[in-house]
Amino acid sequence: MRSPSWPARAAPGPPELNQQVRLELPELGCAVTSRVEDVETLAGGRGRRVHRLGVAAPRIAGSLAWERGGASVLVRWVTGRGPCLLRCAFERRVPGKVPQWVLRSLAPVSLEQRRRYVRARVLVPARLGVRPPVDGDVVPDEGEAVDTRTVEPSWHPARLVDLSERGARLALSLDLELDLAAGAAAFVELAIGERLCVPGTMLRVHDEPNARLVVVELEPGDSAATLIRRAVLDAQVRARRLSAR
Repeated sequence: MRSPSWPARAAPGPPELNQQVRLELPELGCAVTSRVEDVETLAGGRGRRVHRLGVAAPRIAGSLAWERGGASVLVRWVTGRGPCLLRCAFERRVPGKVPQWVLRSLAPVSLEQRRRYVRARVLVPARLGVRPPVDGDVVPDEGEAVDTRTVEPSWHPARLVDLSERGARLALSLDLELDLAAGAAAFVELAIGERLCVPGTMLRVHDEPNARLVVVELEPGDSAATLIRRAVLDAQVRARRLSAR
């Protein structure tokens, strides 16, 4: 008897109009929050679809030389299916009341799943850092440039619920008055062997009777990823030993 074949889920599409996105700029070594102002999907070669996005242009120190064209931009956003990534190239800047960066996709949208990584309950002190967003329409063309790398996040005590190489779930007090939203930039500070500050993106925020749970997609560097994997493995070994008693 043949097993039933289930239709494959459609690949995720580009971000929607007014979607909050995170722009990672490898050449400038920073990331900023923006908003999608325009979306266009074109037919590329060999049946490939090319997405052209217009995003609110942030003002960043050093971006004028960067805007000459062709620079790499990673666009990240969150959907109901999980975090999405679109690799793009910068095409041009469009002036206006809300200046825009026009970005052209270089590859299809990819859906990133933190479930691919082993998770464990890691009992270490933790803090959640929230950096205020820098939207492209906050600073007009004649305003001062903003270097987002100098914007200090606000830090809040948290309890680590579980940890993986690419994700952390934290519990915060319900008394904290924080404007937390999926897609916003975040930082998780951990003490595992040494004190780490790992950047990331908010995936989900929801309140439970005794705590506010926040899921953060982590983007660790190589050394931080190694320390996290080691901490997760140690936690699994301890859990197995306790269950064997």
